[in-house]
Amino acid sequence: MSACDPRELVLLAAAELDGAARRRIEAHVAECPRCAAELQALRQGLALAARLPAPEPSPEAIDRVRRAALGALARRRPARRPRIAILRRYALTAAAALVALVGWSLVQQWFAPDPVPPGHVAVADGRELTHNWDRWQNAVTDSAVLTEELGTLQQSDPWTLAEIRLAGSASQKAGDELQEIIEHVELIEHDAADGS
Repeated sequence: MSACDPRELVLLAAAELDGAARRRIEAHVAECPRCAAELQALRQGLALAARLPAPEPSPEAIDRVRRAALGALARRRPARRPRIAILRRYALTAAAALVALVGWSLVQQWFAPDPVPPGHVAVADGRELTHNWDRWQNAVTDSAVLTEELGTLQQSDPWTLAEIRLAGSASQKAGDELQEIIEHVELIEHDAADGS
């Protein structure tokens, strides 16, 4: 300690310094008689103050300290939400999800087609296929005629001709498959008529 610092002497007298700072100030006090006398007076004053009774704080002071502590605590830690509020929020979310699920289920049932026994569906489909057979047959015939006529055209656009030929062969194949389905449905109708 090159200059006399009264704050450092107070800290040394109150035994608040340790390590290198304490040794440095003690070395200075050993060389400086004025600081040594000041340190001696500080130690005597602290010893006298320690013998005095501790003063009782006033109720106002206690109340101020309590309010300051509670205010600091409220600023530091956010208020906890009661568990019932958290449970209420989850219950409302679950109820909303349940209402949505039930509503979706009702809409699905509302727009679903009426169930029909399997035998009736086959007969109804077979009748519809039989009813539309003439249209299919005409389409197959028309595509075959169109393919023959296109064969006589000049081949200015080979892709278009190939596509039309492919469509014609697909129509013929579809017509053959349709005929098999109709025969199968007629067999089912015959069996159903024999069974009733």
